[in-house]
Amino acid sequence: MQAAYRNQRDRIEQLEVFINRFRYQATKAKQVQSRIKELEKIERIEVPPEEKTIHFSFSATEAEAGRIVAEFIGVEKSYPAKAGSKLEREKKFFRDVGFMIEKGDRIALVGVNGAGKSTLIKLLAGAETNDPRRIQNSVTTLRLITFAQDQYKELDADARMIDDLGAASPRSTQTELRSLLGCFLFSEDDVF
Repeated sequence: MQAAYRNQRDRIEQLEVFINRFRYQATKAKQVQSRIKELEKIERIEVPPEEKTIHFSFSATEAEAGRIVAEFIGVEKSYPAKAGSKLEREKKFFRDVGFMIEKGDRIALVGVNGAGKSTLIKLLAGAETNDPRRIQNSVTTLRLITFAQDQYKELDADARMIDDLGAASPRSTQTELRSLLGCFLFSEDDVF
């Protein structure tokens, strides 16, 4: 749509230049009239206002971590059967899982729903426990943080965005909180 709009603007500009240049020349009167009619027939393309976008980055810090960031050695994870459910025995997600994450690795966790991807991440982050725990994190100066696909469950459904943000940063003023929310395209009453 943007390209069509630019092409149309270029064509309109060409027609207007021609009309203004030769408007008073009798030898070009027919061509000028033709261009005027063409200009009148053009259906103007309306481009909607450009949507606002957010640009941010997380700066990497050099932390004193070893070459091996985390290591799973023979990790098992299961959940006990729930009373009254169709599952009469425990649900086992992993058995004898082992891997190593080294500094600088980039990892993709892929699998079908219910395969245990989120559970594995929670184990790595320490949000889930493992018995016996055989997960070794060599990271001492880094904080591992996860943002779950169901992160909304952690928020108070009745709270306003500005309240949640204020709880995380109690020393900030309302103006500072609104300013920060504005960076994420929340303005005016959207913050409530």
